[in-house]
Amino acid sequence: MAAGFAKALGADAVVDLSGPGQWHEAPTAAQAAPTLTMPVLAAMSAQDSGDRAPVEAMVQAAPSQHKAFVWLEAGHGWELLTEHADARDTLTPLGERVTRWIRGDVS
Repeated sequence: MAAGFAKALGADAVVDLSGPGQWHEAPTAAQAAPTLTMPVLAAMSAQDSGDRAPVEAMVQAAPSQHKAFVWLEAGHGWELLTEHADARDTLTPLGERVTRWIRGDVS
């Protein structure tokens, strides 16, 4: 879970894709939430095996001024960001949003 290590690594922003609320040795979503003062974007889909509730609650509880939880019907990880059309990848609306976040536009 990317959000679990964001503060310790000095991240400027967090994008967590398909992350479960707890991952191996990472802090849980509940433990990470109070440390997330940077922009936070988390996305999951109905196809992900993790429980949506802890990740959505983490985003809501984060003190960040810029935060969003996105729920999609299909996709996992990278598949949430791209579509395969005509043998090339194109960005989904979420992929375009993540690209903007990487560039510092967290709107």
